[in-house]
Amino acid sequence: MSNRLIKQLTIYISLIIIQILICNQFMLFGVAIIFVYVYSILTFKIDTCLSAVLTMAFFGGLIIDIFSDTLGVNTMACLILAVVRKPLFFAYVPKDDRSKCIVPTSNNIGFANYAKYVLTCVTIFCIVLYSVEYLNYINILDILLYSICSTVATFLVLLGLDSLLEGKRNIY
Repeated sequence: MSNRLIKQLTIYISLIIIQILICNQFMLFGVAIIFVYVYSILTFKIDTCLSAVLTMAFFGGLIIDIFSDTLGVNTMACLILAVVRKPLFFAYVPKDDRSKCIVPTSNNIGFANYAKYVLTCVTIFCIVLYSVEYLNYINILDILLYSICSTVATFLVLLGLDSLLEGKRNIY
């Protein structure tokens, strides 16, 4: 295993633990949950084989589901995120930059492209998650409210997380 993959797995496991122990325990203003563990799915190398990303997304979502008692909702949202992340990355990155930047971070693809990529992916993740989890219980406006609020909160936290981790990587 390469050093990059070991670091990525370590970050992924750490973010899953943070999600279970901290983020799942409270809801901001009663409408938003921060999903920090999706950062690792978003920042897997783009040329990583889809089956490896799907496997990591599946097990990460499954662990979150087990500890959140959500019956596969996080797993499904993670799998959909793992499938759409590569086409969305290519939608925001210019063709001449695709071959030289295969890790989607703000340092590699620029802040604007990274922000659009993360915002789109997190929006899809939250809409899928809340649509499946709450469609039978509450109306569509509540699903939209939860999705938008969680998207904004998660987006801001992921931008901060990226700046922390990328800044730390650049020091060495």
